[in-house]
Amino acid sequence: MAQDIACVALWSHFASLEKGQDPSRMDDGSGAASSTCLAAVGLWTDLSVRLLMVPTLAELTLEPLGVDVVPRSLLFATLEARDYLLCALGDGRLMGF
Repeated sequence: MAQDIACVALWSHFASLEKGQDPSRMDDGSGAASSTCLAAVGLWTDLSVRLLMVPTLAELTLEPLGVDVVPRSLLFATLEARDYLLCALGDGRLMGF
């Protein structure tokens, strides 16, 4: 990254994973597991959070935080069947995306 990284979180989602099914046995016909892998990165310098594809690290989106506080911690969470990215700021506030 061009700026220093303050925090990072990784997330992977296996498509059509059924209860009790082993993720390592998922196959999309190409011999690879059918999954989506993302990385969220919080940056010191521009006070933003970026969402990246893994393993290419292609940037999907950049979200400016709109405050003068450094992101300190990131967490991907699924709450009530919805996926969120939670960002804890250095002043104690919590932002959700």
